Amino acid sequence: MYHHLSLAVRDRIIRELRSYWTDHPRYEDFAKNIQGKYSFEERPQFGMIVKTSGASNVVFSPNNFIATVEGFVSLARVPDKTYGSIEWVREDSFSEREAGVHIISVFEPDHTDLSVREHDVYVQRYERIKENPPIFISKTEILLSDLPIEDSLRVVEYPSGRLLGLSEYILEEQKITLLEEPSKAFTYKILYTTKREQTGPFKVRPAMAYREIVKGVNIVFGRRLRGGDEMAVIVTEEREEVAHEYGGRWDVSVDLDMIARDVHSQADIADNTAVWIWSTLRPRLATMGIELSDVSLGGEAEEVYDDNGDDYFYTASISFTLQTDWFLHYPLVTPIQSISRQGIQLDTLESPVVGLGNKSLIQRLL
Repeated sequence: MYHHLSLAVRDRIIRELRSYWTDHPRYEDFAKNIQGKYSFEERPQFGMIVKTSGASNVVFSPNNFIATVEGFVSLARVPDKTYGSIEWVREDSFSEREAGVHIISVFEPDHTDLSVREHDVYVQRYERIKENPPIFISKTEILLSDLPIEDSLRVVEYPSGRLLGLSEYILEEQKITLLEEPSKAFTYKILYTTKREQTGPFKVRPAMAYREIVKGVNIVFGRRLRGGDEMAVIVTEEREEVAHEYGGRWDVSVDLDMIARDVHSQADIADNTAVWIWSTLRPRLATMGIELSDVSLGGEAEEVYDDNGDDYFYTASISFTLQTDWFLHYPLVTPIQSISRQGIQLDTLESPVVGLGNKSLIQRLL
C-alpha cells in the first residue's frame, strides 16, 4: 500500500517550509517554530502551524482498478508467518538484480532502549536452477552443479516433455542416477531449487527505504515494523506481470496559520510563504506525484497577548489544495493447490498480500 494522506502530507510540508526558512537572516529561529500543532511551551516571536483540514476521494473507476503492473520484483506472504513490516518493494534500476526468492526475516534488536526503533533483518535466498543440457558422468549418472533442497528436483524428458517420476531415478547429494539407461533420442532438462548463504544482519528503521538488503531491489519498511515478521521478495530474471494495481487520488486541503509579534513581520512572512509555495514548492512536489493548486492568502487578525499591557499577536493564514495518489498492489503470485490428471487447481486471489503456497517452503518455491 502506498499513499500520501494527512500524516505524510503534513510532514512533507513542514520539512519543506523549515528548509526554506532555516537560513533567513531576519527570522533566525522561525524554522524551529514550524510545527504540526500548537505545542509551544510559550508563544514564540514568530511561528507557523501546518494543518490538514480534510480530504476527499477522487474515483478513477467503479472498483478502483488502475492497471496490471509489470516488473522484476514482487512481494508476497510467507504462510503461517506474521507480515506487515515491509510496506512495498520496487526494482532498483541502478544496480544488478539477483534473481530468486528472498525470505526477509525481522528480529527484535539486542539493545534494551525501546526509544530506538531499530530491528535486525536477515535474508535467506533461494535460487531456481535450470540445467539444460545436464552433465552426464556416465550413461545413467548426472552430476548437478548445486545441491537441491528437499523435494525441489524435477527431471524433464524431451522431446515428449514428460516429467520423470520418483521411481525412475535416485538422488544422492548432487548426483542423479537413472534406473534405466536412456535412449540416445532423448534429452533431459533438470530443474531444482538450491539454498544460498544467509546474509545479515541489516539494521532497519520504520519509514525508511533500503537498497543494499537485496541486490536490485528498493525495500521500504513501514511503521508496522516488528520482530517475528517474514515476507518473501521475489526477483525474476525477465519482466513479467507482478501485480494488479488499484488506486485513485485524494484532494487534501492544507491550512497554514502564521503568528508574529508585529504586524509587519506577519505580513512579510505571509507574502514570502505564499509566493514560495506557488513558485518553488509547487514544481518540487510535482516531481513526487503531488499536484498543488488553489493557493489562497487568507485575512489578517489579531489576538491578545497580554491583557494588562495591551499587547497583541498578529495572525494570517494560507490555504491550498494538494492532489495526491494512493494505490494498492495485489501480487500475482498464484499458489498451486494441487496437480492431477484433470489439470491444475489454483487458489483464489482474496488478499492484497497473497501466499506462495499451501504446505511447505519447497512447495511454495515451485
